[in-house]
Amino acid sequence: MRLGNNPTKEDNSLSVVFTHRIVIPVYIPSLEDYFKEAAAVLELCIESLLCTVHTQTAITIINNNSCSEVSELLRQYLAQGKIHQLIENAENKGKIDAVLSVVRGSYEPLVTIADADVFFERGWMEGVEKVMAAFPETGLVTPCPVPKIWNYATHTTIIANFFRIKRERLISKERLLMFPKSIGEPNMYVETPYLLTQQFYIERNGVRAVLGAGHFVATIRKQAVKFFPSHAALLKLGGKSMRTFIDYPIDKAGYFRLATDKLLAHHIGNMPEKWMYSMLEKNQRPENSPLAPAIKSRGKRKRWIAAIPYQFRDFMISIGVKFGLIQLFTIKK
Repeated sequence: MRLGNNPTKEDNSLSVVFTHRIVIPVYIPSLEDYFKEAAAVLELCIESLLCTVHTQTAITIINNNSCSEVSELLRQYLAQGKIHQLIENAENKGKIDAVLSVVRGSYEPLVTIADADVFFERGWMEGVEKVMAAFPETGLVTPCPVPKIWNYATHTTIIANFFRIKRERLISKERLLMFPKSIGEPNMYVETPYLLTQQFYIERNGVRAVLGAGHFVATIRKQAVKFFPSHAALLKLGGKSMRTFIDYPIDKAGYFRLATDKLLAHHIGNMPEKWMYSMLEKNQRPENSPLAPAIKSRGKRKRWIAAIPYQFRDFMISIGVKFGLIQLFTIKK
């Protein structure tokens, strides 16, 4: 039985006001042992995010059944209006399944997926959006370039730009080595030291984008989401599932995978460092940041490349790498 009329029934005031959504899954089961500093890491992540995004940004946090202290911290962020959405799961749904349930239902043209241990530098959002605007063929951009994996899931990028790829030192060796150190792989570039002094990149209208995109923080063009597998990953951690559900599908569909030409996001791990707090202070600003460039053009994936069987594309790139053909035809600056 219903008496009277619902006052919101005729209210049509809702509208989509955001252009970019950030989605961060959080799983911190306790604050002991490996997770001893996890709450501090999470706060660094969220606080560095809050002072580096523009005003058309929506932030979604997914709580994968974290401990009570962390759950309460996240509820405070929501109550204070610092984040726009808090999803609380009764059990740990893992990274990819929890995240894609939000990504698939979002309306924003750009969606950034980030781990809960990412430190954001000022300018990261402007950087990824400029790449998206300059290269409509792009399906994924990360603000943390990893030149070591320049030929990982970049078949479309390399084939479409084969005679336009350039080589130049865009990022200092010291900055590039910060990521390997943070994940416990300081020898990442031992076999390819040249990548520390020369990075592969493409350029258009004054915007440069580096080849070599990881996935612990990545901005995705919403149009590319329809090419992701529709079944559940059923995996707790994100490495393998990110490759299967995001990286390869974007490349197979005919989209570029790129990185900004500056290192603008960092992997914190489970131990905060002093420099992060100093940088957080530098990131602070009294006023809202200006709106970043809007992504007005729709994505333009390379359909002719997508039509080439992926195994054949993989073979072509493997031959090019093995015999140094890509290095031979790149433009050295």
